[in-house]
Amino acid sequence: MAKQLSVKQNMLWNTSGSMVYLVCQWLITVFVVRLSDGYDAAGVLALGMAVSNIFSPIGYFKVRAFQVSDLNEEYSAGQYLAFRLLSTAVALMCMIVYAEVTCTNDSIPAVIAYCVYSCVPIIADVYQGAAQQKNRLDVAGKDLIARGILSLAAFCGGMLITHSLLVSLIIMTLVTGAVVLFYLPRSLKRVIGAYSIDFAKAKMVALFIACLPAAVALVFAGSIPSIPRQILGTMFGASALGAYASVASPVVVVQMGAQYIYSPLLSSFAQCYLAKDASGFLRLFAKVFVAIIVLAAVSLIGFAWFGEWALCLIYGDSIRDYSYLLLPLVCCTICTAFLWFLGDLLVVVRDMKGNLVCFSVAFVVCAVCSCPMLVMFGLNGASFATMAGLIVGSVLCFVRLLLSMRS
Repeated sequence: MAKQLSVKQNMLWNTSGSMVYLVCQWLITVFVVRLSDGYDAAGVLALGMAVSNIFSPIGYFKVRAFQVSDLNEEYSAGQYLAFRLLSTAVALMCMIVYAEVTCTNDSIPAVIAYCVYSCVPIIADVYQGAAQQKNRLDVAGKDLIARGILSLAAFCGGMLITHSLLVSLIIMTLVTGAVVLFYLPRSLKRVIGAYSIDFAKAKMVALFIACLPAAVALVFAGSIPSIPRQILGTMFGASALGAYASVASPVVVVQMGAQYIYSPLLSSFAQCYLAKDASGFLRLFAKVFVAIIVLAAVSLIGFAWFGEWALCLIYGDSIRDYSYLLLPLVCCTICTAFLWFLGDLLVVVRDMKGNLVCFSVAFVVCAVCSCPMLVMFGLNGASFATMAGLIVGSVLCFVRLLLSMRS
């Protein structure tokens, strides 16, 4: 079994790998505009992302936070892998059916192609979780760097040669799938030793029951930003949705930055919880909370000063008319970061039902607010509706977490 890395080393690998992957995924949303005429292709890509975001939580099934906090190894790495393969297959089927029902005929092939591509990181995630459980996030970092660079190169090459969004997505899926198929299994074997995928029925059922409430909550979480965007596309058209998604793409770095802060520390939270070290848990919580606040303040100032200039530099002057969308979207990502952090902590303390209640209430608030907000505030209404749901959900999560700590 390989030597474990320190917390700093794990955070460095996780942050560097995630940043490279995030930048490459963001650049894809930039080049889809640059390498095509208008915003139609960007709108179809955004639609594919929206459909994927609704059902990819079924694939993830909230197993990662559960897995890395399973310090007693109630389930083996092979059982987590087997369960993830089953959940990914179900998620993909749901994506395809939903796309067939809700999307226009000309956009369905590209939307489904993106949904297949979105299954690659879902499968990679459980390999990364197994490595993180052994404090070896270098495996995850290298995987993210490789898939990020290859996905960007494949997409741009496909667009330059074929000028087809569909073909580019297929090529991107093939090259990133090769990384998951060949690199991750071998790397995990070096970290944890020999393992095999185990479809033991009793374990699959037990893991399904244990993670089901949090998995349903994750579906609600993915739908919170997706539902307002789909309604926006219906009300204002694919071009408006493409512009909104293009402005939103650079802002995702705020949410990802917050996840880089707390994700490597979930095992530390679990250790404090299992040791009944409430003061240590709360001290760690306070440090992460302050770090996210600092990140939020820096992000708001940076985007307020340089946001419009950066958007025009990336997309051209045509995006200037949509720069007013930027700051509300930054606030959305900050609220999202807090909700996901608090939700993951509820999983760590095994308050699965509380996690479900909080995220479902957040979704309902967002869905109810979407149409009225879009009518009142135009495209910014999608951001305001999303924020309303996220804020309500975060407050509820914090209350549940305090109750869990008191008990």
